[in-house]
Amino acid sequence: MAETASPSVLAIHPVLEGMALNPQAGGKDLGAGECTDVLLEMGCQVSVWPLAWGGLAASEKILSRHHEILWGKHGRIRLVPTCAAGNPLRGPQDLVDDVLREHRPRLLHVHQTQNPLVRQVKEKSPQTRRLLSNHSGVISSHIDEYDWIVVPSRWMRDQIVAQRPDLAPRVQTIPYFLQPEYAVDAPEEPPRSGIIFIGLLNDARKGLDTLLDAMALLKSRGEIYPLTVIGEGAALPRFQEQARRLALDVKFPGRLERGQNADRMRRSNLFCMPSREENFPIVYIESLSCGTPIIGHASAVGELSRILECEIGCPYDGERANVPELADMIALWMRGKCEKYAQHREAVKQRVRAVFAVDAYRAAYRDLYQRLLAA
Repeated sequence: MAETASPSVLAIHPVLEGMALNPQAGGKDLGAGECTDVLLEMGCQVSVWPLAWGGLAASEKILSRHHEILWGKHGRIRLVPTCAAGNPLRGPQDLVDDVLREHRPRLLHVHQTQNPLVRQVKEKSPQTRRLLSNHSGVISSHIDEYDWIVVPSRWMRDQIVAQRPDLAPRVQTIPYFLQPEYAVDAPEEPPRSGIIFIGLLNDARKGLDTLLDAMALLKSRGEIYPLTVIGEGAALPRFQEQARRLALDVKFPGRLERGQNADRMRRSNLFCMPSREENFPIVYIESLSCGTPIIGHASAVGELSRILECEIGCPYDGERANVPELADMIALWMRGKCEKYAQHREAVKQRVRAVFAVDAYRAAYRDLYQRLLAA
């Protein structure tokens, strides 16, 4: 890479909390952090533009125009102001010329599904290569503007190619990875009981309302299983009220640290998140690495079953929100399939940890960055 010594890379990310990526917000943040560290390791000059879309500043703290922050083992990044210092009404779309002039990026890496700035960058700096990490289960409306698209699941790649066959040569699958807390075992296998749900509770996308209705149906049949719901969000009070109305004994401990999540997973018989919409839910591989089978989004469970070459749980079509079907699935596993699953639990755990290792993720992005920067 002699001709690309110290290339400048501009990354756009929507969920910076002022000074650092939020390590608890999910695969997008964790993946973006590793990508940034890989770029620094390669000797790139990295600038991060933190946008909370509608194009507004993620935090007023970043108005300092040349503020630098420490990042990982391999260097520093610069934060790009999302609006002009002293003029918060002048937003990011007004600053593209200034940003391109100051940072002169060889590569733009966008970690945000819908981002109209990429069109401006393409028009104003056509020599800048444009990379999208399409983290969500929604296809970017600006997908034509990118030279390369990365998705975390084969399912998402199939969705894009089905609608746009011409993009097939430009779409690559790089799955997410496990954090260390989920890739180790407790000194002793803890006793297991009940069902666990972990997810962001801002709306109904994760299917918690369907799960609670299914638990109520099971209760009416005389089958009562402990349920723990871990997570926070704007819709949490609504789900708590639903559990009270259905007279369910559900624990809502809120949001926990990753180590606590892993401990709860290791103590549960079954993970259930009957999502209506997903791309690649990292919590599924976290659960499997803790030895806990899953009932979840049909495409994700099916894809993981194919990758791991074994039964890992049960695929559920969350869009149909069929409560009796979900109740039957839960009953089938809690009555005996979870016990049978224990016979190959260790093999699944080791396979998950090997396939979804962070080193594999970093290597895949390093190879991609080298190709894009050398082009």
